[in-house]
Amino acid sequence: MTLTDIDIPTGIASTLVDPTAYADGRIHETYDWLRANNPVGRAKVDGFDPFWVISRFNDLREISLDNTRFPYGDRPVVVTDQASEAFIRETSGGKLALFRSLVQMDPPDHIKYRLLTQAWFMPRNLRTLDARIAEIADQTVEKLRGLSGACDFVADIALRYPLEVVMEILGVPAADYDLMLRLTQQNFAPSDPDSIPEGLDVNDPTFRAQAGRAFATSLAAYFAGISEDRRRAPRDDIATIIANARVDGRPIPPEDELGYYAIIATAGHDTTSSSTARAMWALARDPALFARVKADPALIPALIEEAIRWETPVKTFMRSVAHDLEFGGRAFKAGEWLMLCYASANRDEAVIEDGAAFRIDRRKTEHMAFGFGPHVCLGQHLARQEMKALFERLLPAIRSVALDGDTEMSQSFFVNGLKRLPIRFELEAV
Repeated sequence: MTLTDIDIPTGIASTLVDPTAYADGRIHETYDWLRANNPVGRAKVDGFDPFWVISRFNDLREISLDNTRFPYGDRPVVVTDQASEAFIRETSGGKLALFRSLVQMDPPDHIKYRLLTQAWFMPRNLRTLDARIAEIADQTVEKLRGLSGACDFVADIALRYPLEVVMEILGVPAADYDLMLRLTQQNFAPSDPDSIPEGLDVNDPTFRAQAGRAFATSLAAYFAGISEDRRRAPRDDIATIIANARVDGRPIPPEDELGYYAIIATAGHDTTSSSTARAMWALARDPALFARVKADPALIPALIEEAIRWETPVKTFMRSVAHDLEFGGRAFKAGEWLMLCYASANRDEAVIEDGAAFRIDRRKTEHMAFGFGPHVCLGQHLARQEMKALFERLLPAIRSVALDGDTEMSQSFFVNGLKRLPIRFELEAV
């Protein structure tokens, strides 16, 4: 295989849009092949428009820094089959999506909208939340103490802890946490057997579009009430900022308001849940690692960073090509689609030594799990703060931990992670 071979073999290309390949690990075999043989290759998969696949770290970084040549807003930001894209356009007046979030914005809108809440997620402001996050972490450890030495760490701990933190910051009442969790899972992994939206047929050609519409409709109905309340009675929460936001002197449009709620109410906790579960997985399968980190809490940040890199919950995002140009030895045409494979970049041997291994002894854990450049994840500092608070309390409470059955990943080619992590553990005496 040489760089003169533009097209990725069909059998390999098809795994890029196969949710089960992300659940059973085959996607990493695809990524390994792409980096070695066709790092800027074109995928042609039945039912999808052709798209370029970017699999190496430095290529992703260059594209991520360049919103002018490689915008987000011209095509869907999640790889979408032709039937679903046509359905969305036909039912939304030609729009690319049912709402517009920060991820779908290019300059000048992106920075204007990002600045609405950016201060909330900066380290200086997050320090004011230390006490409350610590309290939620303490409550989470107490919950673990009541689980009789065995649990599904994902369902019992990892899903709920970041959810509680983010929903409190956003301003969602505790009675609605389960609703937000269900909508998040249906949004990120609609074809996973455990989260298929009720009443939809996964075999329908427009299934993904229908699932997206169901999510947007439910979210819009819920947050309409939240916005109305915050306009009438503002509080110290992010919902108040979103509900009363103005850009260029005007209230933001409803689809942008919904997009802001969507990105915080879903990505704000789900990705942290995945990384938290991966850190526990690493400790449970390796007694020596557990003993090492338990004995030296100063290693917790390295554990967290490696868990985030190794998991890379957001596997892919799509960008497009603004005009004809050359990149990576390829001739890109205006309007073509690009798949940025973050989980591949985060195991790129040219940048990350022994990238497939989980190691906390790296001198510098360079990764792109939070993206890169102007669109770097708004919540990255909060995610690290949450995980650090939890493991600083969790490790002293546990004497030993081990896997207690098979793990399972969610089926999604967009955002995925562990959905089952059975562990058994011994607690330290209180």
